[in-house]
Amino acid sequence: MIRNMCVLLISGLFGGTCLAASPVCQAMLEAASRVYTTPVHLYTSSATSGGRTSSSETIYANHSAYVESNGQWRATPVNPDEVTAMKKRAQAEAGATCAVVREEPVDGEAAILYRRRATNDDVKIVSQLWVSKKSGLPLKQVIDRDAGESNKIHQSIRYDYTNVQPPDIH
Repeated sequence: MIRNMCVLLISGLFGGTCLAASPVCQAMLEAASRVYTTPVHLYTSSATSGGRTSSSETIYANHSAYVESNGQWRATPVNPDEVTAMKKRAQAEAGATCAVVREEPVDGEAAILYRRRATNDDVKIVSQLWVSKKSGLPLKQVIDRDAGESNKIHQSIRYDYTNVQPPDIH
């Protein structure tokens, strides 16, 4: 599950078949992949077209990913080789269009809003990523996946970099 969360972050933003990424898509990928090397606490909420909602938390720190599920935290190492391989697959993606939308603050911090659109195997994915102008780190992400009328997912992720500590795991 934790490895799937790592893949979800990059594949949600960049999943698909591969050829060559545009410079704007590359900038988005670089920002998104920094979560694996910068301590960060992610707060994710998801909603499906069927009305199901969920929330989760993920912490990246000390070369590990910690995912909270049903009140329990679980840890797994974040393998730098796996992250590099995911980045290479995503860098080679074709069929996606990426654009700088505008400058827009997130919680008072100056940010650049990027948008990426792609269709992969009849799944339409629109991702928006707000990246700090100061640090180059993601601040917020919204992903909409549309795989047909009854298979839509809206996901919102908030990134917090303050006082990030691994959870106490028993």
